[in-house]
Amino acid sequence: MNLEPLAHILLLEAKKTLDALRKDRLVRLTGKYVITCKKDGKTLYLQDQRISNKGYWTQFKANARAFSLKETAERVMNTLRYNNPKITRI
Repeated sequence: MNLEPLAHILLLEAKKTLDALRKDRLVRLTGKYVITCKKDGKTLYLQDQRISNKGYWTQFKANARAFSLKETAERVMNTLRYNNPKITRI
């Protein structure tokens, strides 16, 4: 029995699921506050550690940590010392 086509189908389904999760996270970010910074001409976002814990900053908006209140975002931003962070509303 050749399992290669089955593995390919499973990989395609996993990719579709990940794409759907990213789109859902982007929709949930709408109207929220995120902490951003600029580095080498790119906008970086403070990363939500529940999604990925491979660093503090990410270039992917879908992985950004969202804050409902600007005051909460300011408190977190004040703990960051480098990269000149700013609060942005999405």
